[in-house]
Amino acid sequence: MNKYFLCFLIIVISRQTIAQGELDYRPITRFTDGMGIISPDTSYMINFRFRMQNRVGMFTNSVTDWRPDEFEARVRRLRLRMDGFLVNPKFSYYIQLSFSRGDQDWDNSRIPNVVRDAAVFYFFNDYSYLCFGQTKLPGNRQRVVSSGMLQFAERSIVNTEMNIDRDFGVRYFHQIGESVVFRNQVTISTGEGRNIITSDNGLAYTARTEILPLGKFTGDGDYFEGDLLREKSLKLALGATISYNHKAIRTGGQIGSYFSTPTDIRTFVADGIVKYQGFSLAVEVMYRNSLEQEVVLVENSLTSYIYNGTGINVQCSYLWPSNYELAARYANLSPKASIMNYHRGFNEIALGATRYFNNHRVKAQMNVSYLQEGLFSVNSTARWATMFQVEVGI
Repeated sequence: MNKYFLCFLIIVISRQTIAQGELDYRPITRFTDGMGIISPDTSYMINFRFRMQNRVGMFTNSVTDWRPDEFEARVRRLRLRMDGFLVNPKFSYYIQLSFSRGDQDWDNSRIPNVVRDAAVFYFFNDYSYLCFGQTKLPGNRQRVVSSGMLQFAERSIVNTEMNIDRDFGVRYFHQIGESVVFRNQVTISTGEGRNIITSDNGLAYTARTEILPLGKFTGDGDYFEGDLLREKSLKLALGATISYNHKAIRTGGQIGSYFSTPTDIRTFVADGIVKYQGFSLAVEVMYRNSLEQEVVLVENSLTSYIYNGTGINVQCSYLWPSNYELAARYANLSPKASIMNYHRGFNEIALGATRYFNNHRVKAQMNVSYLQEGLFSVNSTARWATMFQVEVGI
């Protein structure tokens, strides 16, 4: 019995040795950015990454009454990301799935909205590509920055109210220049947001242009918050976006609650970011206007309206060589008079401390915020909020 087994083992080892001498059919594994697998003939590649954000927080009754009015303790985000190429590196794909309830738009869609991104790309060269599928629109800079690369636990109130979010469509991107870099992108999309079931006969049109007058940031640092790579020379990026959503059926265009009367929404964005030796300053100004400016009654008692007005967000920070960072934020929402009965205006002042263990992939964050609602009313209210968050990922 043992001699037969020994003969079989010798034959198997011999066949494997011969096969490997001709061609190794084992996939190639790499761990430089997540976990990647490349086929031996390099006809495809898939890269896996995950990240999660666990947080606890508390909101007080008022500025003077520090007793807890509300607690928050949850998995804010839990995501799986896959990207790579098929056939050759010019044909690439990007997939991102979300698994926590707070990340799935349950309140508006009433379904587990798992698919966040699902897009394919064709790269004409290193400076231009065509994208088809569902992904982020080229809106305000803070929205395009990944939620895993923020220096606060959450984006500002301006982004929450006014961003144009994700949509399904086609986008063209082009970049020119080296010492001075210009980037332009144009998108035509459905206008109803991610994972829609039904649509209308209106589309959304988005265009963005950027200029980097002092050259590229180290490691694409214009699209993550904080100067984690400590730019050795001053870097500056300026951007502008215009979006026109024709016959929108949601209060935020691609996001928000639904209403029955299609409305055209225009959104304008101007933003900029500067970084130098650990210091970072980011500013964005947004303006939104719906042509009809109407408020629609939903389910008798609930009113659904489109935010018409401006938003300003300013963030600055300094990162010490020890990878401790202090950051400050001021954000303001100023609605037009036509909706002041429904939106009273909002101020947000926040301080944040972050310890980076592996850049943005492994970090601990502590935020304290002053939140004021009702800027134009004697009945304004204000309260404190504290948040502690740990993020881990690969």
